[in-house]
Amino acid sequence: MLAEGVTLVNGGHDKNSFEPFSGPLSIGRGCWIGNGARVVGPITIGDNVVVGAGAVVVKNVPDNCIVVGVPARIVGERDLPDRVWHHEDTYFCPNTFTIYDLNMNKCKEKR
Repeated sequence: MLAEGVTLVNGGHDKNSFEPFSGPLSIGRGCWIGNGARVVGPITIGDNVVVGAGAVVVKNVPDNCIVVGVPARIVGERDLPDRVWHHEDTYFCPNTFTIYDLNMNKCKEKR
């Protein structure tokens, strides 16, 4: 999920020659990127990462981490429950990324 004002940039330039570069920018499943955050460069953000509002991410972030600040730094890790809220009455399993069935109190089978 991306909040308002998030910027994603997959490149930059060399600090000495100003020669441009770019590459893949990957954001994992189950991430929450806060208001006004910036993700800059060819980097990878792992699954279930939370990026705090206004953070500037310039390095890879491992799965389940919480990052804040400029430049972003890890301040915590997420201890994920069996189900995570997604939207309205929909939950998902953060490890399998399948929808959680509230009636059966378990994750639905992957199809």
